[in-house]
Parts: sequence; structure tokens; C-alpha cells
Amino acid sequence: MLGHFLKNTNGFSNQYRLRSPPAQLHRRAESTDEDEGSCVVCLAAPATVALVHGSTGHRCCCPDCAQQLRAAKQACPMCRQPFDQILQVF
Repeated sequence: MLGHFLKNTNGFSNQYRLRSPPAQLHRRAESTDEDEGSCVVCLAAPATVALVHGSTGHRCCCPDCAQQLRAAKQACPMCRQPFDQILQVF
């Protein structure tokens, strides 16, 4: 795992670890339409639904998990904002 050290003004060192290496970040940006990403709730189905809150939204769920989130009155799993509607993304 990548990490780097910073030295505070008080002399203590803190190690900060990155969750994913930069190479993985670039691959994510180059994803194709076939690679839509997985649902952040069940991690199995493709994320084909956006949870809309205000004028923005996050495409992060499959339709089944989005309906379960709505029924349980849960917030958007990406930003924890309450969402207004579920939008199917084509």
C-alpha cells in the first residue's frame, strides 16, 4: 500500500495511506460503457440507477437496492444526503 510521511510542526510524524494507487484511479477514469461499476450496496449488480438530491445525483445503485433504500428512508450511500427520486440511467 502506498503511503507517505508528514512531519508536523510539533515534531511528530503521521503516516497517511492512500486507499488506491494512482494507476487504479486512471483506469477508473478510462472505463467504458460496458464497465458501469457495481452497486455500492450489494456489490453484485451493475449501478444503473442514480439517486437524485436537489439538482445533482449519484449513479451508485442497482434498481433493487435503490428501492430498498427508499423504503427504509435511507440517505444516498455516496454523500449521505436525503434523495428525492430514483432515476434509471441508460
